[in-house]
Amino acid sequence: MIFLIDQHLPRRLAAWIRTQGHGALHVREMGLESASDVAIWTEAAARGAVIVSKDEDFSVIVRSTGGPQVVWLRLGNCSNDRLMARVAEAWPQVLAELASDVPLIELR
Repeated sequence: MIFLIDQHLPRRLAAWIRTQGHGALHVREMGLESASDVAIWTEAAARGAVIVSKDEDFSVIVRSTGGPQVVWLRLGNCSNDRLMARVAEAWPQVLAELASDVPLIELR
């Protein structure tokens, strides 16, 4: 599984996902740090990647058009350490939902 990590998330999230045995790229690693949501969506679709974002816009897009799966991190303002801990805690469930082709996974 390949993950595309959005701009407002830490680059270390991509690194952590790679330690879990999956491919992961942060948009900064791809030169997409200033790209529009549509451009990121298009890139994820071309790569067969799952988008991981705090941006509500991706949840709207996936609900209306389908396409790449989205993991929407709805954690509000929190430290990167808290974000990483929550993702690690929920990771098995996230993977199970992705494997079941759930289009939008909301992580709170």
